[in-house]
Amino acid sequence: MQADPLLYLTVDGVFEIHGRGTVVTGYIDNGALQLGDDVCVHGRSGVCRGTVTGIEAGGSVRQRAGKGDRVGVVLRGVTKEDVRRGDFICAVEPISTKEPGNG
Repeated sequence: MQADPLLYLTVDGVFEIHGRGTVVTGYIDNGALQLGDDVCVHGRSGVCRGTVTGIEAGGSVRQRAGKGDRVGVVLRGVTKEDVRRGDFICAVEPISTKEPGNG
């Protein structure tokens, strides 16, 4: 499923849960995130893709989280080595900043 094109989540932590996968923690600075979304992790290690398989916010399991939420997100297809503090997560194809007809 395609993520919200405005999604921007700043990563402040990462860990692994045995049998569950890689968990990324941080704040959703913009947009929204929901189960099944395909996302990209951008950082010093490069860019990798993953799928959201779990979301926790405010101490409860959620189907969706939005701007301003502090979240823990379980990502399939992403390892602990792929992401670190300071990286960010966005939609696979984020909104374009190009104006039509300018390249």
